[in-house]
Amino acid sequence: MSIVAWLRRASRRQIGEDGPSTPSAKKTVDERGHPHTGVRIDPPDEEPRQGPAPVVTPVPCTETVLVVDDEQGLRRVATRVLQRAGYTVLTAGSGEEALRVLERHDGPVHLVFTDMVMPGMSGRHLADQLAKIRPEVRVLFTSGYTDDVAMQRGLDQTTVLIGKPYTFEQLEHSVRDVLDQPC
Repeated sequence: MSIVAWLRRASRRQIGEDGPSTPSAKKTVDERGHPHTGVRIDPPDEEPRQGPAPVVTPVPCTETVLVVDDEQGLRRVATRVLQRAGYTVLTAGSGEEALRVLERHDGPVHLVFTDMVMPGMSGRHLADQLAKIRPEVRVLFTSGYTDDVAMQRGLDQTTVLIGKPYTFEQLEHSVRDVLDQPC
């Protein structure tokens, strides 16, 4: 349906098919006999498209993300959020398990989303190991601690950290932002 036709129908509904809604209002019509609302709408220069408007679907994310968190519930939620966004998601419950997952996984892993504080290997130590075996992998940290505590645990100003609790949107945007950063 063309925009002009839609606007005409809307204006007819607004003033009513039989005329204006108030007796004192004047009913006017355009040169074709259609009710006029006082707003001139010039038709577009080109012919309107026939058929339904094209549906724009977002392009799903295609990267692979490894989610590392010792809290199973948070790991599951992060996995679901990222999968819904289109990412391929691998999971691990510890830094040591994350290294094993990376060793067994044949394809690329584009980002590791890891908790900073975990039993055994910390997220910072995991990132250091990643830099040695897969230097192309980007890292996004998460922590329930403040930025000051995170800095004391070995993060610098260029490190990306998303605080807990985070919203689904914050997680999606943070992952996308880290992936889109230049190398």
